[in-house]
Amino acid sequence: MPSTRPDTPDSTFAELPGIARSMILVEKVRGGDADAFGELLERYQERVRRIVRIRMGARLQQLFQHDDLVQDVFVEAVRDLDRVRFRDHADILRWLSRVAENEIRDRVRAAGRQKRDVERTVPMPEPGSPEAGELRAHGRSPSSIVAGSELRELLDDEVERLEPDDYREVILLRDYQAAEWEDIREALDKPTVAAAQELHRRARLKLAVRMKKHLG
Repeated sequence: MPSTRPDTPDSTFAELPGIARSMILVEKVRGGDADAFGELLERYQERVRRIVRIRMGARLQQLFQHDDLVQDVFVEAVRDLDRVRFRDHADILRWLSRVAENEIRDRVRAAGRQKRDVERTVPMPEPGSPEAGELRAHGRSPSSIVAGSELRELLDDEVERLEPDDYREVILLRDYQAAEWEDIREALDKPTVAAAQELHRRARLKLAVRMKKHLG
C-alpha cells in the first residue's frame, strides 16, 4: 500500500489520468495528430517534468519549460513511435520522458556550439551548492515547507541526490513512473520482485530521513 505521507513522492502527484483516453491519444499521435500529442503531454507533464529534472539535473529544467518544446518533442516522438508498445501509464511516461531528455540534450549541444560555457545559458546553481541552499532558505524556515511546489521541488532534489543509484532509480520507476513490480525487477536486474520491493522500502526510508530536515 503506497504511503501518503508528505515526505514521499507519490503523495505530491495528482492522480494519474484515465488510461483509456491516453491510449486513444497514443493512436492519434501515431497518425500524426500534433494536437493529440499536446493533450497527451498535458496529462502527464508534471510527472515528465519532474522525472526529466531528476535524471538530467536541476540546471536544465529551464530548457524543459520552454513553450516550443512540445512541438519539438512531437517531431522526435512520432519518429520512434512505431517501435514503442504501450500497456500502461509507466510505458507512456517512460516514452515521453526519454523523448524529452533527447530533445533537451540536443538543445544543450546547440547552446554549447554558440557559447563556450553552457552554464551561462542555464544559470541554475548546482544541487547542494551554497547558492542553492541560499535560494531555498531565503524568507522561510524548514518547518514552513510542507506542501505545494516547494515540497515537490525539495523532494525532487533529494531524490536526485539519493545514493546508491539503485535507490534513485527504484523511486523514479515506482513512485514517479508508476511501473509494475515485475518491470522494476527486470529494469534493476533484481532476482525477485520481493528484492525489488525491499530496495524500494530502503530507498523510501532513506528519503524520509533526508526530508526530515526540511519538514521540521
